[in-house]
Amino acid sequence: RLDEAGAARPALRRAERPTRPPLSPAQRRLWFLHGLDPADASYHIPIAVRLDGRLDTAALRESLADLTARHESLRTRVQDHEGEPCQAVLAPG
Repeated sequence: RLDEAGAARPALRRAERPTRPPLSPAQRRLWFLHGLDPADASYHIPIAVRLDGRLDTAALRESLADLTARHESLRTRVQDHEGEPCQAVLAPG
């Protein structure tokens, strides 16, 4: 069916958003818990990967840069604005 729709589908457009988007309820809970104990690593997910053979570090670096450029959530940090937490999306790169 999607093939039949062809050009009839509307183009995707970036939604307007505030300059300082508020935290989602889940983000706000994590922010609150971090404030109680900043050294707590309960929500950190460490991972190690063992690779065999030679690693192409340039390709890995490029892949990670492409990944973070495509997904804003990987470039988002929480910052304080007038006493309230908000999201700050960093520019790619």
